[in-house]
Amino acid sequence: MASLTIRQLDDDIKVNLRIRAAQNGRSMEAEARAILAAVFSDKTDSNEGMAAKIQRITRQQTSIDLQQVDRSPKPSHRKLDFSDKDYG
Repeated sequence: MASLTIRQLDDDIKVNLRIRAAQNGRSMEAEARAILAAVFSDKTDSNEGMAAKIQRITRQQTSIDLQQVDRSPKPSHRKLDFSDKDYG
């Protein structure tokens, strides 16, 4: 079997992996193997991306639901209203 080292893993991901592993009675390494095995053994939709598969599988196995981050463009400046008498 092959080995894998993951560098620069986000601290939040490591904490969540540790919690999920404890909930399932596994080591973190065994939990990571189970997650990867579930992602790569699932052949339901080959057009589904890796991140979507991980989210779907995680949602099925835990009650934690991660919220989507709003990535819509934000205006870089605010419009000022000088109509108030205090400005003039």
